[in-house]
Amino acid sequence: MNHFSRSKGTDGGSRALARVALSLALLVGAWVQEEPIAPAGASALLAGGRAVRVERAAIDGQIDGSTVVPVVAQLEALVLAAAPAPPGLTPSRRAERDAERSERLAELSELVVGAAGRSRRHILEGWLLSPELDPERWTATAAAVGELQLVGLAPSLAEVLDDPETSRRRAVARRALHAVYGVWFQSATEFMPFAELEAGPTLAGYRDTLLDGERRELELRRFRWQVEPSRAVGDLDADNPDVRRAAAAALRDLVRKGGGAGLEPEALAETLTGRLVREVDAIALCSQLELLIELLRDADPTDARVAAARDLLERGLRGGPVAILPCAAHSIASLPLAMGEADADSPVAMVAGALMDGVARCVGPMPVRDPDATVALLAALRRVTRDVGRDRLVALVGADALVEPVLQLAASSGRALSVTRAAAAALIDLAAPADLAQVARALVRPGQPIDVETLEVLTSLAATLEAGSPGLDLAARGALATLGDPSLDLRRRAITLLGLASIEPAIDDQGRGQLVARLGIEPIADLRLGLLDLIAHIGGPEQVDQVLGLSNLPLDDAMGEAIAALIEVRSPERADLRARGARRIAAIGSLRARTLALELLTSADDATAANYTSTDSDEAIRWGLELVDAGASLRAAGVLLERHLPRATGLTPLERARATALLGAAAGRAQELVEAQLAASLEELAADAERWRLRRDRARLRSDADRAIEAAQDWLEVVAGSDGGANLERLELTDARAALADLLVVLDGGGDGPRAGDANAATGASGAEGSSDVEPARGDAVHAAAVLAVDIGVDLLGRADWSPLPDEVRIADLDRLGRAALASKGPAVLLRAALALDNLTQATGFDGEGPPGTGDLTGPRAASPVIGHALALRQELLSTAQSRDPSPTPPVEAPAERSSEVDADRD
Repeated sequence: MNHFSRSKGTDGGSRALARVALSLALLVGAWVQEEPIAPAGASALLAGGRAVRVERAAIDGQIDGSTVVPVVAQLEALVLAAAPAPPGLTPSRRAERDAERSERLAELSELVVGAAGRSRRHILEGWLLSPELDPERWTATAAAVGELQLVGLAPSLAEVLDDPETSRRRAVARRALHAVYGVWFQSATEFMPFAELEAGPTLAGYRDTLLDGERRELELRRFRWQVEPSRAVGDLDADNPDVRRAAAAALRDLVRKGGGAGLEPEALAETLTGRLVREVDAIALCSQLELLIELLRDADPTDARVAAARDLLERGLRGGPVAILPCAAHSIASLPLAMGEADADSPVAMVAGALMDGVARCVGPMPVRDPDATVALLAALRRVTRDVGRDRLVALVGADALVEPVLQLAASSGRALSVTRAAAAALIDLAAPADLAQVARALVRPGQPIDVETLEVLTSLAATLEAGSPGLDLAARGALATLGDPSLDLRRRAITLLGLASIEPAIDDQGRGQLVARLGIEPIADLRLGLLDLIAHIGGPEQVDQVLGLSNLPLDDAMGEAIAALIEVRSPERADLRARGARRIAAIGSLRARTLALELLTSADDATAANYTSTDSDEAIRWGLELVDAGASLRAAGVLLERHLPRATGLTPLERARATALLGAAAGRAQELVEAQLAASLEELAADAERWRLRRDRARLRSDADRAIEAAQDWLEVVAGSDGGANLERLELTDARAALADLLVVLDGGGDGPRAGDANAATGASGAEGSSDVEPARGDAVHAAAVLAVDIGVDLLGRADWSPLPDEVRIADLDRLGRAALASKGPAVLLRAALALDNLTQATGFDGEGPPGTGDLTGPRAASPVIGHALALRQELLSTAQSRDPSPTPPVEAPAERSSEVDADRD
């Protein structure tokens, strides 16, 4: 009978636990007395049931003979995919690998756990009992047994516990059994009492108790290591491999921080090199390698310790377990390496040869199947190639030996994409340009996904090759295929790749059509700009026409600039496309968009411009007038005046009159001629309701020419409405500031002020005093100018586009408002100006939070120089109003409470 068969009676669990307790007592005694426990023929007893279990796996009726091969293949694939991540990976890759492993373990559990999985468990058992099984599959199977708590297969793992201490399988079995029982077994004898334990809450509670105690002990050790680093050095020889790993990690951290008390780095490096030769646990070994590299980082390349470490790592790369390949590859590439003269026996050749042998293991008859191990080998080879130089390596190891295994990895369709990608990246540094087409063929295959890392490799490839090189068409095809991917990062990288100079010639008509199609549906603004820039580089008039036909394409100023650039570069001679593009840009509605649209139309040469229609010229003139009205400069005035105005047949008389005068002024005509044209137009268009625009044009010209008195008269007439109201909305921000300044010249005695008739019309509606006994007569022109100036100033303070102006500009406007109010002859105008100043301080929240979304100042009154100036000026105006009218001055109240009084003033 098999000594590891479990009792079926009701007291079987109790008997098993009793034997476990006895075994634990023996183990504790052995640890205290440091005496080994005799194996007592345990290995022979374990081996006694081997033939029976193998035979049972072969004859189990649950698996039909015709399905054995696919079932075995499925199990093998899942077991390998569920293998633990090898140590030495980056944290992000380890997280990815752990997540992938969890999914595969869940799938494997469904197949092997429970009564339905008995036959598949027999297959796993057969693998564990097979000495000929390749180490990678055996290690993965053992790890799966531990992770899935397959207690029934634990005896098969225990059979290797009596192997020599240098056995890698023994180390793997110890770690797997530790996951099941929480015990680091030293021999099969120690395991025997545990063989009768069944899976369930009892065993789980027992294991968890042991693991919790182990964790607490490890935390205590870590504390001691901080105080006495020498204890960590001693624990590098602990029986528990997790303690050895943690001790090495603690020492590495101490070395990085400058060492610890009593720690001698040179002696530690020698001790560690000798210790590594005996280390059989992959996780502990890699932690110790990290410590060794830290100790030797700044050593002389010829140091004996460096040579010993290199020799150790070479052996690991050539014949060590798969689990150590990533950290061994990274470590050997990190060792100091002399870059002087090198021959076939030099360290450079030895390192390159060891890495190439490691890569060769990935393509041999029993290839390494862990993709991360292969990727790490390729990354290390690429690093060494960059450090040493390709030509030098070729001279040392030969071009074929250097490139052929990597080419095989890149070309194999059965590899993981990460391996293909890493091989392709390595080939960019290793292979001759003629061989690099294979890189693109490896990465861009039908049905093979393209991810961010793949695009990075393709980008490196395109940056290496010249335009027209083989393979670049595949790189372009791969990038185009990802333009519709949901990943924003992937689309952005694809656009970057397609924009490389070497790639652009490889994009054919179909590819250009794909760019335009994607532009029409791309939701991200900066990617739309990138696509437009690509089309501008590689497109033609056909693509311009297609872009302008995208009716739903979101446009803003940046897109307007890109469309204008596209037309200028790809279809400059097409007047129809210029006109269509200008209309699309102008429809954006901003001042910048109007400027872009006008520049696009007016920048055409004479031959192209001859094909413009009269409608095109009409729009050009109107855009020009809109820019003038907004106070923008008009660089294309001459072109508009000479080329477009004569052909613009759809303009109104007012538009033509304004265009003739303003375009002439912008083009440099004498101001006398321009004013004469405006005067004549004012007479001709006396009945036109929009003739005030002509007066505003003349006011601007006169103000710019420092003819303030004449400008003030025009400003007065601009705002005078036919219904007696003041049309301050006719003034742009720059107009309002100019009018306020011009009117102050009148108030300061620079002239007699506006004519009385016009002044009466304006002030009657703008809030001037009327019926009070102390108010001046309405015909006083200077007072009328003051009232108009106050109206303009008050309106100015309430404009949204006034608040962002610099402090010094706003303070100057406040001063002008105050001067205008003080120039009036009655208190009502002063009070209205004071009220506006009070509203300004309230709106900016000097004594509390400002209105939500105002973005203006909050805090005390003195927080802003503008507010401080407004408060001082307000006080001065109130004092002056009080002195002019001895009757009690009404308090300045909150805006809602004052509205009726202000309306009464205006009446």
